Amino acid sequence: MSRTITLNLEAMKAPFLFALLSITTVMMAQPNLTPGAPQSERILVLGGTAHLGTGEAIENAAIGFEDGIIDFVGTAGDVDPKRYARVVDAEGMHIYPGFIAPNSTLGLMEVAAVRASRDYQEVGTFKPNVRSLIAYNTASDITPTVRTNGVLMGQITPRGGVIGGSSSIVQFDAWNWEDAVIRADDGIHLYWPSTHHKHFEDGRAQLRKRKTYDQKLHEIRDFFDRARAYSQGSPNQSGLAHGSHARLVQGRRSQCIGNHHACSSTPATPSKLPKSFALSGPRTWSGWSLWAEPTVG
Repeated sequence: MSRTITLNLEAMKAPFLFALLSITTVMMAQPNLTPGAPQSERILVLGGTAHLGTGEAIENAAIGFEDGIIDFVGTAGDVDPKRYARVVDAEGMHIYPGFIAPNSTLGLMEVAAVRASRDYQEVGTFKPNVRSLIAYNTASDITPTVRTNGVLMGQITPRGGVIGGSSSIVQFDAWNWEDAVIRADDGIHLYWPSTHHKHFEDGRAQLRKRKTYDQKLHEIRDFFDRARAYSQGSPNQSGLAHGSHARLVQGRRSQCIGNHHACSSTPATPSKLPKSFALSGPRTWSGWSLWAEPTVG
């Protein structure tokens, strides 16, 4: 009997060890998603070189924190370390402000090849009522990796269509999107249609004007006209999208204008926006490849 039990226990060791190894591997693979605890004591970083983000640097600097807020930036000789409960020696180190990732899909996409993990684009062409903020995933595996590299905030931006929706500014150390938001719905993003496309013939690339450009420009004008009519209380205009865009034409929301794929030779400037749009709010010309037709209106 004893021999049989021993053999059975020996036979059980392999799967038991495999299961234990699997559990350990899964636990180690999980990122640390727990946000940092609130600051409980005053902290002073002393002796490093502080780069202020304006091109100015302070040698032998002192940076103080209280309740999660910077309350002092200056030279080490201008501060009393006794005012702080903990002093961090940063001699020989360089201190930078946290970076901000603009026009980003961080927290809206995990794996580009997996459709179920892409939550940055809704169906439709004109979607100013879409809010990227409510789709922001604070449990993303990606945001902790950028946070450890100094990127602490981002402008989470929707994609797709002509008007993709509104972006929001969030910080990357929060339990949920309500805790993460710094500025909600900071701007509506208009993706300007490209004026030209590359045509390959005999192994050479040529720029040709898109035949659909004028039609797309007409559709944008028409949508702005409808939103303007909605903002003026026209009884014949209604809809969630027009209502959201009405706040833009009234100057109560910013417009971010960019282009993903255009390849014209003239950089876009605010003066290139058709005068018939008559936007009263601020405009930001953004995007990683922003070009526009010299005469669009």
